[in-house]
Amino acid sequence: MTERKTRNTSYLVSIIFHAGLLVLLFYMKLEVEYPVKEYIEVGFGGITDGSSGASGNNVLSTLDDRKLEELKEESKEEVEVPKVKNTFDNEVSVSAKKKNDEKVIEPKGKKGAGTGVSGFDIEWGGNGKRKIYSYTLPAYPEGVNKEIDIRLRFSILPDGTVGTIFPLTKADTKLENAAINSLRQWRFEPLPLQQKKTEQFAIIVFPYRLQ
Repeated sequence: MTERKTRNTSYLVSIIFHAGLLVLLFYMKLEVEYPVKEYIEVGFGGITDGSSGASGNNVLSTLDDRKLEELKEESKEEVEVPKVKNTFDNEVSVSAKKKNDEKVIEPKGKKGAGTGVSGFDIEWGGNGKRKIYSYTLPAYPEGVNKEIDIRLRFSILPDGTVGTIFPLTKADTKLENAAINSLRQWRFEPLPLQQKKTEQFAIIVFPYRLQ
């Protein structure tokens, strides 16, 4: 009887001990400290598998930055522009030359040199100048070897043609006739319609010179 009582007491003590230990463990607070990392780990998944969350946005942002850098590099490349030859100046020069050729001719004294007539000179008097529209210089007649100035007094009609011609210098007949025939082909500026229609007289000098 005493042995059984002792055994029961041992069982009871063991049960109470374990129950108390369980209660103690239940109410005990276990604090577990985790080490704090000084950096953030970012995981990247495969591009083909797709990305989500912050890691997916980071991948897209990186790709966009790379594309922008490539576009900037391409824009910096020099593009060779084909050179176009400017023919505008040439056209202007040709047009200006043609326009100058069409301008009226104004006497500027003696011109040229060599055998023949070395230019001409006109004394207009007090009635003003008339523009010369066309003229021809007299040719040096064959068989004549003289140097002389042929002076002719002539009239200009209102329509610009040459009227009367009078030699003022007595010289070789061939030289006078050559000068008169040439002067008859000259054309001057016609008088304006509102101006009085009168003849204008002037004196022209043809200098014949030998080379």
